[in-house]
Amino acid sequence: MGRTLKIQSLGVPELADDTLAPVAVKTRKALAILVFLLRTPGNTIPREALADFFWSNTSREKATQSLRQALRQLRSIEETVGIGFLKTGNMHVSLDPGGLDWDLVRLETLIGRGRAEDFKEAATLWRGEFLNGYEALDPEFNSWLLIERERIRTDLLADCFKKIDGMTTGDDNDDIEAA
Repeated sequence: MGRTLKIQSLGVPELADDTLAPVAVKTRKALAILVFLLRTPGNTIPREALADFFWSNTSREKATQSLRQALRQLRSIEETVGIGFLKTGNMHVSLDPGGLDWDLVRLETLIGRGRAEDFKEAATLWRGEFLNGYEALDPEFNSWLLIERERIRTDLLADCFKKIDGMTTGDDNDDIEAA
C-alpha cells in the first residue's frame, strides 16, 4: 500500500501521516482549502473562484497572493508526507484524492456496509461538526460550511435509515441495534 495522508474533518480538523503522527498545517485556511477541494465535485476549481471564496473581503490581488501562500503550505505537506495530491495550473487548482484517507469517506463507506461492527466504528469517526471551529475564516466560506454541515448530517442519516429499512429482524438484530 502507498503512503497516505489522513484527514480528520469531523470535529476539530487534523492531518496525520501513515504512522498517525500529526502533520502541521501553518494556517487553518490551507487545511480548509484541502477539505473544500475534497467536497468539490471533480475536485477542481478555478483559482479566482477559490481566492474569492476564502478571501472575499480583500482585493483580488491580495486574495490571489494569499491563495498562493496557502497552496505553498499544502505543497509543504506533500513534501512532509511524501505524496502528491495537489495539482495546480495557471487557471485551476485540483486535487488527486488517491493518497488521501478522509474520515468522511470512511464514515460513508462504513455506513454503506451496514454491519454492526461497521456502525460501531463509524460512531468513533464522528468527533463533532464538520470543520468544527472554522466558522470565522471568511463570510463566503462560512455560508458554504453551514450548508455542507447540514448536507452531511442529512445524507448520513438518510444512509443509516436506508440500511435499517433494508434489514429484517432475526439475523440482523445486532446490526439494527448498532445502527
